Amino acid sequence: MINSLLDELETSTLADPLAFIQDKMLKTQLEKTLEGLHLSHESSYSQFHHLLASLNRKRLSIDLKMTSETEAALNFLCGYLEEHWLQHERARIAPKMKEVPVEQAAFIDWFESLQQNGYGQGHPLFLYLSERASREEFHYFLKQETSTEAGFDDLIALTQVKTPPFVKMELAHNFWDEMGEGELEGVHSHQLTRLIESFHLSWQTHYEDVHWEPLALSNMMIAVATKRSRFYQSIGALGAIELTAPGRCQKVMEGLKRIGLSSTEYHYYTLHSVLDVSHWEGWKENVLTPLLAENPESILPIAEGALLRLFAGERCYRVYSQHLGFYYRETMLPCYSTVRPLRRAGRNS
Repeated sequence: MINSLLDELETSTLADPLAFIQDKMLKTQLEKTLEGLHLSHESSYSQFHHLLASLNRKRLSIDLKMTSETEAALNFLCGYLEEHWLQHERARIAPKMKEVPVEQAAFIDWFESLQQNGYGQGHPLFLYLSERASREEFHYFLKQETSTEAGFDDLIALTQVKTPPFVKMELAHNFWDEMGEGELEGVHSHQLTRLIESFHLSWQTHYEDVHWEPLALSNMMIAVATKRSRFYQSIGALGAIELTAPGRCQKVMEGLKRIGLSSTEYHYYTLHSVLDVSHWEGWKENVLTPLLAENPESILPIAEGALLRLFAGERCYRVYSQHLGFYYRETMLPCYSTVRPLRRAGRNS
């Protein structure tokens, strides 16, 4: 019976995945939003990601009053919406996927090269934050960056379920660092809370003032971390963060110091500008290399996860730059040192 049931589940399809939505008007609105994704309607992007971010907040929250039926429907709906978006994003990164080598050593070299030539690397936004951004502009930046549900600690915890011991050990090491090595004051989310409170911000309970782009990034990370079928994509996405975060964090730290924050207030960025360097080495040696040796077919999904994460990040940097009102000629630059001085533009230009 068990094998027959599993076979049935693997081959089953739903004629109407939204059949459980009884409100016809609501169902029609959702269908139109999904149609708008495929037509690249900006308003549909915003509606979709604000909706999915709110649903993710609900399904990841502890709620004693939620019924098992509601939870099952919520998880199904989120999964259905996530797959729509992932298919949309795959088309965007398809040209880069063609460049992925299929031999293990060459793939590791390719992955590490993303630090220099991946989507969004060396983006002039971070030079601007380092050298020119005002306190008001940092308030805007931090509000966008901290408005989502995808905390790195939770993403690690979700991803590590049922992983091989060599992977679990490295992820546990990362998680322990995120938890401040057992000291509450050292917990990374606690340090980030201290920073945003210095800007009179708090963790968001709504998303009205948040661009859809950072919500899309968060929604993507949750989509791959919560699905076992997307385990390798989550490994790739988390690995891309470990690889590329130090340079960005260094620039943000420099800017926060420049505008007068104390080292205690910006310690979160100081820590990640250094710690993630060693995290990447551990990730490469203890996660990527053994996973590829165990399952060579994991190369492409790991690459896909990394590219999805970097592409989503670059899209955020672009919209932040537009909001802050400066121009730049390129969206992908090899390193910060090659960025030319930024030319300010009027807010309405």
